Amino acid sequence: MSRYQHTKGQIKDNAIEALLHDPLFRQRVGEE
Repeated sequence: MSRYQHTKGQIKDNAIEALLHDPLFRQRVGEE
């Protein structure tokens, strides 16, 4: 169970990192 939680958290962190470095996401945030 803890291993699943850790993996899930890691994937979430990676997704956030990808969004932070995604120029399209940055542009969308900048518009709002």
